[in-house]
Amino acid sequence: LPSLEGRQIAFAEQPLADGSVRRHAVRCLPYRPACLLGSALPGAALLRELGGVTARVSCALSAFDHPEAHRTFIWDLAQTAAIRPLLPLLAPERRALIADTLRDFESTVLPLSDRLPRQVIHGDVNDQNVLVGPAGGGGEGGGGGEGESEGGDNGGEPGCGGAAVLGVIDFGDLVHTWRVNELAIATAYALIALHYDSAARASTHASASLSQPSLSQPSLGDASASGEGEGRGHGGGGPGAVAEEEAACALVSGFAEEAERQGQPLTDPEWTALPTLIACRIAVSLCVGAYSSSKDPSNEYLQLTLLPGFKALKRWRDKPAAELEQLLRRAAA
Repeated sequence: LPSLEGRQIAFAEQPLADGSVRRHAVRCLPYRPACLLGSALPGAALLRELGGVTARVSCALSAFDHPEAHRTFIWDLAQTAAIRPLLPLLAPERRALIADTLRDFESTVLPLSDRLPRQVIHGDVNDQNVLVGPAGGGGEGGGGGEGESEGGDNGGEPGCGGAAVLGVIDFGDLVHTWRVNELAIATAYALIALHYDSAARASTHASASLSQPSLSQPSLGDASASGEGEGRGHGGGGPGAVAEEEAACALVSGFAEEAERQGQPLTDPEWTALPTLIACRIAVSLCVGAYSSSKDPSNEYLQLTLLPGFKALKRWRDKPAAELEQLLRRAAA
């Protein structure tokens, strides 16, 4: 919607915690009666539908390009190695986990770079950028899809419905990169969300604007390494909770089926790179999130979401990438 001056994008200034002032681009979007995926407990059926919607967004963007999409961008998984300078800011165990992920990225993914299809991607399909609601609500802006309106598998909260994906929002992270990164990013955030406890879920629902900290708001804070329990799925494992492998298989199979239907199937190099790229997105989110947290230590959102991310990365890295590749391929077959 246009501003009072008729502009599609307006600008506003806001002071930061350190006393500096940041200029923000502001957009106004039409309201849709829906909930954020982050307020629900998605089960396998809803995750599979999300995979299909993510593929539709990816396919729709395949014919789009713009000079500004070709950029240096910390969130671009093709540039994952750029987080290496942030490693000293992490606790030793966490530093080692992310360092191992970076080594796998450099040894298994980068050699495939020339064989990975490239295009503009949305680049930020996470639980704060996906609208869910009752099936039949209709989708816009990359949303839609035919969700299952009944059955407890989808989860959701009272008043939300959570039976179908209604839309995908926030195209501010568009970047020209490897096509498979779209799927890796969506899957990574689905895995992180499995480890939100009730406090973290409530915080993410109330603080969607903070889910993508920027390097222009540096922060190195590292949540305490203690308390990383071994519990799997949704923190306390609420109704509809699924485990990491089930969640990943559901989302990836939905994406692969829709991409195949639209004539853009995943290639062998993409399948090979996918498990490591999923880990890379979690690693990037953790490093930038920890960096941002040090600049705003009182920000509870940043602290609450760091621990779920480390749990998710540790779980995902329990199996070799080659084994995870075969698991995902079988799920999509």
